[in-house]
Amino acid sequence: MTKKATERGFLRRQAASFAAAGRGLWRIIREESHLRFHLVAAAYVLYFSRWFDFSRGEYAAVFALFGLVIGLECVNTALERLSDRVCPTFDPAIGRVKDMAAGAVLAASICAAGAGVCLFWQPDVWLAVWRDHVGQPVRLALFLLFTGVAAWFVCTWPRRKI
Repeated sequence: MTKKATERGFLRRQAASFAAAGRGLWRIIREESHLRFHLVAAAYVLYFSRWFDFSRGEYAAVFALFGLVIGLECVNTALERLSDRVCPTFDPAIGRVKDMAAGAVLAASICAAGAGVCLFWQPDVWLAVWRDHVGQPVRLALFLLFTGVAAWFVCTWPRRKI
């Protein structure tokens, strides 16, 4: 086998692996309201960050926390689905494992919220945000529209469980 053929095979396997990961992420987004909630929270953080003077390091921390919380939510969902498949009846040990995985998501979410409070606790900036929205009816209307769409996305977006 030539070196080029080996490289093509490697690239095909990598592309297939990437596609499988994308399908998995899409499935979790479609089926898990908790993950959709985290995505909406991330969108709000990015939206409001426009009014704050964050450094590149602070943005890096924000994105790392997004990844941590969303990644743990994905692992928690996968563990729950696998547990339900392996043990369809109630098993206290499986229940404890599922609770622990959910606890990991909760712990990361609380820490991310704490970091958010540290970054966003600037009342003078929030007053400017308020004035910007109240003073520009189109911006306020778009924000309220986005809030309604976000609520629909989190709570009632079409989904199927596997």
